[in-house]
Amino acid sequence: MPTPMAALLEKEPEFVLVSIPLEENPSSIAKSATATVAKVQTQPAFTVAGSAPTSSQTPPMLSFAGLDAGSGSAPGRTYIKTFRGTGIPAEGWPEMSQWIDFDAMWSSNLAGTIRESCTAFQQPKNSEQESSDIRAAIQSVGKASGVDERFILAVVLQESGGCVRAPTTSNGVINPGLMQSHNGAHTCYNVSPCPSATIAGMIQDGVTGTSSGHGYQNLLPMAGSGVSQYYKAARLYNSGSIAQSGLLEDGIATHCYVTDIANRLIGWSEGGSGCDIP
Repeated sequence: MPTPMAALLEKEPEFVLVSIPLEENPSSIAKSATATVAKVQTQPAFTVAGSAPTSSQTPPMLSFAGLDAGSGSAPGRTYIKTFRGTGIPAEGWPEMSQWIDFDAMWSSNLAGTIRESCTAFQQPKNSEQESSDIRAAIQSVGKASGVDERFILAVVLQESGGCVRAPTTSNGVINPGLMQSHNGAHTCYNVSPCPSATIAGMIQDGVTGTSSGHGYQNLLPMAGSGVSQYYKAARLYNSGSIAQSGLLEDGIATHCYVTDIANRLIGWSEGGSGCDIP
């Protein structure tokens, strides 16, 4: 069985920007093999109340990209580098033009990660149909919402490894499914097969949000413009706030979360996280 998942950051009922201290209480199934959570006393630059601080730390962290690749996958890459800073290209963060295309990202993660990730939760592996339904849902919801499908896939890989039967974290707020959404209504934990409508609902909840929590469609406009808005939105989704420093590795929840997302976008699919942020 996986290690018991960390408690959730309670999310507020309304969407507001505030500058208040936030307790550390991270909340999803993030997949960074080496990340650890230090107790950080920090004042967020802003907090997106009602956003989904979804990512939990479960020491030791799971690393779905570390599973052996098999037939049906494109050649993958090991962790490229640890990105630090505020998410802007001038600091070395990848431009969107450097992101690999969706088909390449899907193919390089299919055999070693998506097909195998459920084994970490002692759940049946994804069927071919279930994996196909994930792909279709990501592309459909991405097109409808305007959120880049590559980014959605990177978040799915980070949050659940693409396991349709990923567990639900719960501590006042539940984070279910492929994207560990905020009070989402869709999960297939202990359910096999997972219906295509439920898979689509998991992606919909993470991207467009739920009745009580925001998804990426809401978070991206709040995070500014340009490619950095994706990296900042990932920090908001993971922890609900950006630290006063503006540095995406600072603050609460999974410190390596955003650099892991960036690495997935530029091709990381083999081996554990190489993030060296303490």
